[in-house]
Amino acid sequence: MNSALRLLNESLFENAADGVLFGTTTGTVMHANQAACRMLGRSEAELIRIGRQGFVVDGSALTNLLATRRERGSITGPLEFRRADGTTFPVEVTSSLVSGPSGEQLACTTFRDITERRRRDAALRESEKRQRDLLENLDAGVVVHASDTSIIQGNRKAGVLLGLTPDQMRGITAADPGWRFVRDDGTTMPISEYPVACVRATKEPVVDQVLGIDRPRTGDRAWVLVNAFPEFDDGRALREIVVTFVDITRRKEAEDALRASDARLRTLAANVPGVLYEYVLRPDGTSEFLYVGPKCREILEVDEQAMMADASVFWSLVHPEDVEQLHVEDVAANREGRNFAAECRIVTPTGRLKWVSILSRPSAAPAGGPVPWSGIIIDITERRALQEQLGVKSRLAAMGTLVAGVAHEINNPLSAELADQGHALEVVRELRERLRGESAHGNAEVRALEGVVEALEEAQEAGQRIAQIVKDLTAFGQPDPNRRRIRLSDVVQGAMRWLPSTVARTASIVVDDRGALDVMVAPGQIEQVVANLLTNAARATTAERRNDVTVRIGPGEPGMARLEVIDHGCGIDPAIRARIFDPFFTTRPVGAGRGSGLGLAVSHVIATSHRGVLSVESEVGKGSTFRLELPVAPAET
Repeated sequence: MNSALRLLNESLFENAADGVLFGTTTGTVMHANQAACRMLGRSEAELIRIGRQGFVVDGSALTNLLATRRERGSITGPLEFRRADGTTFPVEVTSSLVSGPSGEQLACTTFRDITERRRRDAALRESEKRQRDLLENLDAGVVVHASDTSIIQGNRKAGVLLGLTPDQMRGITAADPGWRFVRDDGTTMPISEYPVACVRATKEPVVDQVLGIDRPRTGDRAWVLVNAFPEFDDGRALREIVVTFVDITRRKEAEDALRASDARLRTLAANVPGVLYEYVLRPDGTSEFLYVGPKCREILEVDEQAMMADASVFWSLVHPEDVEQLHVEDVAANREGRNFAAECRIVTPTGRLKWVSILSRPSAAPAGGPVPWSGIIIDITERRALQEQLGVKSRLAAMGTLVAGVAHEINNPLSAELADQGHALEVVRELRERLRGESAHGNAEVRALEGVVEALEEAQEAGQRIAQIVKDLTAFGQPDPNRRRIRLSDVVQGAMRWLPSTVARTASIVVDDRGALDVMVAPGQIEQVVANLLTNAARATTAERRNDVTVRIGPGEPGMARLEVIDHGCGIDPAIRARIFDPFFTTRPVGAGRGSGLGLAVSHVIATSHRGVLSVESEVGKGSTFRLELPVAPAET
């Protein structure tokens, strides 16, 4: 049995993974196992020869270790051994005293190479150091809560955000009344409610929540982006909660400032008297509105989102006669990089004709992108109307002076002519009556005199009409000629008396009365306008057919009475349509009753002086419609 035990001990001694040395307490080596020889790079005989002083690097460290063994009977500690090749390695030594065969004290020393463990420990310490440095230098606060929500640990940034030192943070709980979160709407909550309570309740992370932190120590507020992550033990019980805070105070202030600026811009865009816009024209000819102000709905009568979605919405509003010129100016301004300024007409979806002024200037272009243009569209309809009225008043005054002078010059000889005609008519009538009573042989002379009387009566009637015209011309251009209430259908009937005999030969006139309204006008002037329009309509007869002219009267725009003269004649060339109301402009030869170019100009002036509108719609080969709109007379009381 002792022999078997001895063999077992010898086997364990020789095959142990750790190095084992037997020797005296003074340092002599009596036995060394294979592991000790391998690690020290020496044979057992060499180790017996050199003793422990031959491979222990630091004798003082060994002395200290042995002193501990003498007190305790055994030791465990680190030392450094030297190999036969001179290299050293760290070891963990365990040494104890045992009794030898003769009762003497022997030392049994085991040692283990801890190089790899030292390397791992160093790597772990370095990793922990890097993590600590990273955590401390992280531009985000990190706080670790215990499951009871008290703070276990927090980094420097967390302390800065919370207004606390790391020592002050430890132990703070959710019950601390000073530390509160603030929602964006201004309501507050204790730290226990959010985000820790959320994590405890759901066992799920809280991600990217924007909260404010009221800091009682500093008395101010920081805005942070909060994330909270639960940590579980193996039994899935909540162990701790890691909460991170990213300081977004500046970003929040910038966002608030941006929102305030955007609100101011929206207020400005809503109150500025025009449509603010940003626009780009690309090299391929396509265009886009990057921004359109809310005044778009009021001025252009379209939704701004529709214009931003499709720029052609705006171009569809531009009057067909103005599209080409506006596009040419747009392209030229983009090409030359100069400010853009234009005035054009638009027709809104409700059919209203407006004048707008478009002003814009180029902005800095993004790299490689088209130049954006910032501008404004202003409704200048009233301004154009005012300018036209001022022009009309100026022309009216000038023409009034001219017409009044001409009327005065005509009136003198006309009065003399009428007086002479009246005297001649009385003489001829007296002679006719005398011949009737003298003899039947005077029948031929009587008939001749009757013809003369008839001619003189017609001349007198025509002269009286001319005198009335001269009277109206004398009042023409005066600020407020004598006006009275009259039905528009009566004006039309009065105008029929002014028509030359040629009208009846070339045209048939039909009156379409759809409910004529009362107007407050100078009847002679408006009759002159209607007669002029009817005469022009009759002259628009084509060679292929007799012209049928319709006079349609009835309600117009709200508060207006409308009179339309419609013909089916040759129409008006678009190239000259804009000039037809200009003084002295005519397409017919001048002289001998062929046209002076004043008829439509005078008619336009008369309409405008009555706060009315005279306009035309025409298509070549299909005819024209001249439209006169006059204010309805006030209701009679």
